[in-house]
Amino acid sequence: MGRPDFLCVGAQKTATSWLSVVLGRTPGVFMPLVKESHYFRETSARPSPWAGDQRRKQAAELSAIDCARSRLHAHHRQAAQQLEHFSATCVDDDWYRGIFAFAEPGEVCGEACPSNFGLPADDIDRVMRFNPEMKIILVVRDPVERVWSHLRMDRAAAAVDIEAVLSSPERRRVYLDYTDYAGSIERWRARCEAGRLKLSLFDDICLDPAGSARAIVSFLGISADADCPAVIEPVNAGRPAPIPRAVRATLMDLLAVQYRYLEQVFPEAVDRWRRVHTEALTSVS
Repeated sequence: MGRPDFLCVGAQKTATSWLSVVLGRTPGVFMPLVKESHYFRETSARPSPWAGDQRRKQAAELSAIDCARSRLHAHHRQAAQQLEHFSATCVDDDWYRGIFAFAEPGEVCGEACPSNFGLPADDIDRVMRFNPEMKIILVVRDPVERVWSHLRMDRAAAAVDIEAVLSSPERRRVYLDYTDYAGSIERWRARCEAGRLKLSLFDDICLDPAGSARAIVSFLGISADADCPAVIEPVNAGRPAPIPRAVRATLMDLLAVQYRYLEQVFPEAVDRWRRVHTEALTSVS
């Protein structure tokens, strides 16, 4: 049976789909065909009821695509067997190890699963028991921009009323939880050996995708000479849309604690983000 060597734990809407594709096409790296197993959410002491359904839904959608069985890229080996594996009704630790048994000998194995971003401490301990030397990649995005992207995705998929969501503490909680960098980074940092947690900036991925890919591949211990895709296009990127003034002001207030925390980690980026938001809020329409 296999085991993961690394996990990209999110956050959601921070280019994790892009990262999954890039790493899956990098020689020496194995990424499963189904991007998100949600395993640690599904098997938590406080399980998320949607986790298993989401895993099986992804497998079913891929099975419905003709190329999933006949014209896949070389990095999607044994597609039918992988999809059958991800379609399982019941899962356990051996099932999770089985994901990485599809890898070739010597390949570095991992997955990108943003739902791991907000795992509580005891579930992170479970993650690390699979491999105490696990490497963790966590991508940081401007908190307001991250929530805005998340809200727009849900509005497009389910006609979510953004103003209603933001006015309800219960409904907005999921968006804030996926932006709790202060909590998530510290929980993962406390359980990773020194040098095994990589914090990357979403801004850097946007500005220099090839350079960002090389830095992450190097972090995983893959030779710096390994070929990364020459052209790395955005994956699942939403259409840009201006943030309404009232929404921006509300989010700046709700996420103030995240900016205070992140200025210790990425001070230049936080200064730039705050400046953009301040200018937008004070400009005359």
